[in-house]
Amino acid sequence: MGNLLFYFWAFALAFVLTAIFSPIFCHSFATILGDKPTTLKNHKGIVPLVGGLSIFIGFLVSLIFIRLNTNFPSGTLHNLRGILLGASIIFILGLIDDLRKPKGLSALLKLLFQIIASCCLIYFNVKIQFLPSPIAEILTILWVCGMTNAFNLLDIQDGLAGFQALLSASAFLIISLPSENIYVNFLAIALMGSVLGFLPYNFATKYKSFLGDSGSTLLGFLLSALALGTDYSANNTLAVFVPILILFFPLFDTCFVSIVKKTSNARKIKRRVRKISFDVTPVKRRVSLE
Repeated sequence: MGNLLFYFWAFALAFVLTAIFSPIFCHSFATILGDKPTTLKNHKGIVPLVGGLSIFIGFLVSLIFIRLNTNFPSGTLHNLRGILLGASIIFILGLIDDLRKPKGLSALLKLLFQIIASCCLIYFNVKIQFLPSPIAEILTILWVCGMTNAFNLLDIQDGLAGFQALLSASAFLIISLPSENIYVNFLAIALMGSVLGFLPYNFATKYKSFLGDSGSTLLGFLLSALALGTDYSANNTLAVFVPILILFFPLFDTCFVSIVKKTSNARKIKRRVRKISFDVTPVKRRVSLE
């Protein structure tokens, strides 16, 4: 395979750069990008949210290096621009959200920019291909925004979102490799290298760092874009369900969390109503007696 050496360099460069920059960023930005322990977060001390920054730089520099040293087939560079543009929007949005913690940005504002990033993919023809317009565009936006937020919700434990991203990117690479879908291959392998370079610091005691919203949403966005870049239905129409199977865990986790939140909110409302009714009843009785 002619591109095998470049696949190796894409992986190695992303891995080394992420591994080098992670402790540097951890030391440099600990004060402005720090995650403090709360009742819901039981980690010890302030942990820097620089995982996303390290992964983004390692991933981006790796792809730029490959771009300057290889000739991408016609059309694929166009797709790659759309993915990098959308990924940059998602990363910057997440970084601003991390900087503004614990309050963060509003959910509506984040959703708006996620839709804009999804539209960047559509404009550069990275979208669902087996459905007619405008159904394909609408489902593409729902898919990308859903996966972006799914990985954000999944990032609740050290290594959980990172390992899921690593496994998913590996699966997309294996599926895409035989067809020589170049930009998907390089995206997947650069993402694998970056995530592997970050993961040791997610478990470390010294130079420990978290993904942050910038990292978790970036992983979700890139994986959703990878899922749109492979021709699953070329030989079998049922293969369109492959991305759902690969990314089943974050999708299931998102649905489960949403259901739990809705049911718990409903229970809280019922409890409040009952409490109010119990508080009002004695008052009514006293009034009637008087």
